[in-house]
Amino acid sequence: MMKNLLFAISLLFLSLPASASIEELQHKRLLNVVESLGVQVVINDGYCEKLNMLNGFYFNKKKQLYICQDNRLIDGDITEWTENDFDTIRHEVFHLIQDCNDGKLGDGKYKPFYSDDELIQVILDSGMTMKRLQRYVNLYTILDESSHGIMLELEAISSSKVMSADDISKMLNDVCLKENQK
Repeated sequence: MMKNLLFAISLLFLSLPASASIEELQHKRLLNVVESLGVQVVINDGYCEKLNMLNGFYFNKKKQLYICQDNRLIDGDITEWTENDFDTIRHEVFHLIQDCNDGKLGDGKYKPFYSDDELIQVILDSGMTMKRLQRYVNLYTILDESSHGIMLELEAISSSKVMSADDISKMLNDVCLKENQK
């Protein structure tokens, strides 16, 4: 029995790319969960060059999640993942949770996951300073985002800082599978 277990574990590690970190594997699992919900994951698409200031975005009505890697090449190939790329994945996937939290995935509606008090705690836990918080509020105000939209962004920004890919994957399953079964 123990030999079979050790053999299975060794096969698992042999099938992984030598350069893949645990964090990269967790984020790939997270993106697999996203795809299992019927959301198309697009990495380094032409949109990335057109919207150069964005790291990623989620089109909820189209059920498309875009990730624009920091070190992307013009040919669109996937490059080595950075910490910011991983943060972007967690941030954008959190928007899926908000999408499911107010109805059904892809229905065009978003609802914050946390209560106001919980959000304040997550922001504090994220280490976000008041100055940084104000910068985000100012940026999204300039972009003509509603106060509701700003709250959604602050929730996704701070959650991506304090939650692992596996934590977000579990939350995504819990919220979206429940909502999509209605």
